[in-house]
Amino acid sequence: MMSHRPTPCRRAIAWIIGVLPLAGCAGAPPPPPAEVAPAHPEQHIQFIQTTGSYHWPKPLAKATVWVKGAPGPGTDEAVIVARGALLMKGFDVVERDKLPLLLAEQETQLKYGDDRSQVSVGKLLGAHLVAFVETAGVAANGYYADGFDVSVSVRVVGVETGEVFFLGKARWTQPVASATYGIDRLATQAVMRAFCPPDLWDEASPTNGWTGRCQQ
Repeated sequence: MMSHRPTPCRRAIAWIIGVLPLAGCAGAPPPPPAEVAPAHPEQHIQFIQTTGSYHWPKPLAKATVWVKGAPGPGTDEAVIVARGALLMKGFDVVERDKLPLLLAEQETQLKYGDDRSQVSVGKLLGAHLVAFVETAGVAANGYYADGFDVSVSVRVVGVETGEVFFLGKARWTQPVASATYGIDRLATQAVMRAFCPPDLWDEASPTNGWTGRCQQ
């Protein structure tokens, strides 16, 4: 009976046939890596972005401001910071101890009235301007698991005409961990933006350490 065992010659031929293609592949240069577009730096850096408007018909003079906070996350802290920032700007801020002098009707306007009612109360308190401080902390993409979109706006209204003289808004560019995260920094930036002429505002960028500032 013939044996089906491969002869040494056949084994050598099979080895050569199997190994040579592999050696050729091993020696071939690897394919070049696929090009990946570089990520924009702002997509990975958390910073405060601001917007605002500035309309003051005369040189900024010393005036009395009443700071009023609207219900929202971190409003009390934002109001305290806004008051401090306005004092640093040279404004007289109506002290909280004057509020008990209001009549019951005016206290109702203070709690539930619209902007016009609030302005009239500010005028009664001896203020020239009313600064409305509003905070917002909403779920990013509609899901709390994705963090919060947090912002602070400061709107300054004249008590005589109701005209909006200054408006500043500051927001984190990316979702943050809580609805009150960095409220103090946002409030400070919102006030700075509101009282800075647009042509003098230097928006956050790599050249200023990602912190907006007024060039005056």
